[in-house]
Amino acid sequence: MSDAVPVDILLVDDQPAGLLSLQAVLADLGQNLVLAASGREALRHLLDRDFAVILLDAQMPSMDGYETARMIRARERSRHTPILFLTATFQSPVHELQGYSSGAVDYLFKPYDPVILRSKVKVFVDLAQRSAEVFRLNRSLEHRVEQITASNRDLEAFSHMVCHDLRAPLRAIAGFGQILKQGSGGTLAPEGLDSLDRILGAAGRMNQLILDLLALARVTHQDLRLAPIDLAEIARAVVEELRRAEPNRVVEVVIGEPLLATADPGLARVVLDNLLGNAWKYTRKRPLAHIELGMETAADGPPRFFIRDNGAGFDALAADKLFSPFQRFHAASEFAGTGIGLATVQRILQRHGGTVSARSAPGEGATLCFAFA
Repeated sequence: MSDAVPVDILLVDDQPAGLLSLQAVLADLGQNLVLAASGREALRHLLDRDFAVILLDAQMPSMDGYETARMIRARERSRHTPILFLTATFQSPVHELQGYSSGAVDYLFKPYDPVILRSKVKVFVDLAQRSAEVFRLNRSLEHRVEQITASNRDLEAFSHMVCHDLRAPLRAIAGFGQILKQGSGGTLAPEGLDSLDRILGAAGRMNQLILDLLALARVTHQDLRLAPIDLAEIARAVVEELRRAEPNRVVEVVIGEPLLATADPGLARVVLDNLLGNAWKYTRKRPLAHIELGMETAADGPPRFFIRDNGAGFDALAADKLFSPFQRFHAASEFAGTGIGLATVQRILQRHGGTVSARSAPGEGATLCFAFA
């Protein structure tokens, strides 16, 4: 950790020669060495700073190292600061035990081996620097969480504004346009009726765009509730609704089963609504429309599903833009839509830890492959 911020090390010895010796041994660690010639001076230093490790002489006049250590341990702020005891004489195992009971993590005897002392101190320096880095990262993460929370609140407020304030004028335009068409349709010139229909159509498209944007925002932020699901069962319900909306269309739909996955059931329905809806839409000009939902076999990894159709297709060179909002490969007059659906699909699958990709060629249909994890 060469770029780590230096930490403070407290050296306590009533002998100037002892402090000088410790400074010489620890100087090349590149840390801040703070000197104290007594236990009381050491305690004063502890009032305004924290230390990575304390090297404490056991034999000192007035207040010895054992009493100093107990007072250090009595303070909440320094309760867990590592203390290395240094003593010039070995008195008895009782004194050594006294040192450990006072809070020492190690007990060294003078003359100490400089290499060993430096190595022991470096361990605590590294621990302190890593703890400081973890603390910094946690604070940064907390700040980021606060920013995301604030952004979510802004998004909710924006969604509420969009839902009420922006759609209200559109509803008024559409409502008064319908009244005008029904009440005065017979007296309007063909050009006037055409303009009125254009106004109503534009209001409807704008309203649908707002609804799609709100749906995109919701799927990005709503909580995931994972559960075992069968995509085949969900797909059958989606296709049934599509057939009810266009009962005169003849579309062959093949659904393999079972298609088991683990996903949020509501969001999985949104995925299939969009993918099957797109396949249904882009096969509209085919006299014999065909749509297939199945699962690709894989030796390992999560199940990967596909939806294949024989519809209009698109240029595969532009496939990387397919899942961006508002990207359309066909004119709105040819195939209606807002360009939000596939972006919504990608967001949902990414939130599950999954992927989506596409392969196609103009006039040769398309295949969308996706996985939830």
